[in-house]
Amino acid sequence: MLRSLARHWGAKDRIYVFCFDQKTFEVISQLGLPRVVPISLGEFETPELLAVKKSRTKGEYCWTSTPHVLSHVLIRRGEQECTYLDADLYFYQNPEISIPGPGEQTVLITEHRYSPEYDQTRTSGRFCVQFVTFKNEAESMRLLRKWADQCLEWCFNRAEDGKFGDQKYLDSWPDEGSWVKISDHPGVGLAPWNIQQFQEDGVDPVFYHFHSVHRIGEKLFYTGPYRLAPWVNRTFYRPYVEEWLATLVELSLRFGLVQVPKPLSKNPFKDWIRRWIFPSNFIRV
Repeated sequence: MLRSLARHWGAKDRIYVFCFDQKTFEVISQLGLPRVVPISLGEFETPELLAVKKSRTKGEYCWTSTPHVLSHVLIRRGEQECTYLDADLYFYQNPEISIPGPGEQTVLITEHRYSPEYDQTRTSGRFCVQFVTFKNEAESMRLLRKWADQCLEWCFNRAEDGKFGDQKYLDSWPDEGSWVKISDHPGVGLAPWNIQQFQEDGVDPVFYHFHSVHRIGEKLFYTGPYRLAPWVNRTFYRPYVEEWLATLVELSLRFGLVQVPKPLSKNPFKDWIRRWIFPSNFIRV
C-alpha cells in the first residue's frame, strides 16, 4: 500500500504510518520510504486510549484508534488536512482527485456500494472506514471529536444497538450538513463486495480494497469468500499478491522477518475441498 500510494500521491504530501508495535516502527523507520513518517505508540497513545486498551482486542483497539489517528495528525502534527487509509488498500492513480478542494466540503466518506448478494448495510453500515478525509476546520473537528468519544465509549467487533466497530457511526454523518461529501468517483472504494457491478473495460480504479486476502501457503493466496470474475483476479489480485511476495523477500533479506502462512482451517482436507469447489478464490504465484 505504501509504495503504491507513494507512486501516485503529491510530491509534497506526507504519509504518516501509525505503528502498533515496536518492530513495525523500527522497520518502517529503516526502510526509508519517500515521505513516510512512522509514529510510535509512545507518541500516539493518550490516557483516554490507554484506559480502554485492555477491554478491546487488538483489532478492536485499532478501530477505536481510527479517529484519534486523524486527530493526532491534524492537532499534534499541525496538518491542515488528513486522510485515513486502511492498510489493505492499493492505489492505481492519485486519490486526490476525489478529495474536496479548498473552499469545498471538509469531510469525505466512501460508500460500500455493496453488490446485492453481499449487502451488509444493516449490520456493517452504508459507509466504509477505508478512506476518510478530515480538514482542520471547526465543523469537521467537532465531528471528529464526537466520533473519537463514541469509539472510546463503544467499539467492538460485533453489531449491537445499531453500532458496529468504528464504522456504523458514519451512517449519520450526511445529516450533519452539506460540508460532508460522499465520494461519487466510481473508481474510489473498489472492493470484493462491489466489483461484480463492473466490467473489465468499464473500470477506472483509484484504489482497490483487498479485504480478507490471506496467504495460506508458500505461494498460495486465498482471495476471500466473494465471487470474482477471472479478469478481476488477473487485473487486481495476481499483481497484488506478486508484489506481496516480493515485499516479503525484501523484508526477510533486510530484517530477518518471516511471515508464516496460515491455513484457512485446521482441517487440510476441508481446505482442499474448498479449493476444488471454489478455484477462482485461490491464486498460486
